[in-house]
Amino acid sequence: MNTQLVHNWLNHLGGYRASRAINERRLTYRMSYIQDAKRPGTRREQERICHAISRAKEQEMIFQEACARLPVPYREVLNKRYLQDTRGIELDVISDAVDALALVLQAMEQAGTIQYRIVEGYVIMHRVHQRTA
Repeated sequence: MNTQLVHNWLNHLGGYRASRAINERRLTYRMSYIQDAKRPGTRREQERICHAISRAKEQEMIFQEACARLPVPYREVLNKRYLQDTRGIELDVISDAVDALALVLQAMEQAGTIQYRIVEGYVIMHRVHQRTA
């Protein structure tokens, strides 16, 4: 996990949040019509939408978990920039915060907590579910 991949992931984090909101709205809209629920393929579409929602939530949870391990100033900068989409933050501060986040994500990856994969240019992280004996 390097800084470039973390930048890629952070730049798409807002898109994950937006797609989650859109998909949640689509899901509630689809489920509100009973005749729609009886059409063939509706169950599969609902499952696909639910999967997209859970993947987007997982990206946000990994971000929050990684930020919780950072010092407070870095956490505040990253939350302002990437969750609240606030502009005008100094580039040096953001750069330092992203470097610290990259180190935390790298430590989480080495500990076996998360994994990442690159799909069509997007970095997608997912939590590794560890099985107990």
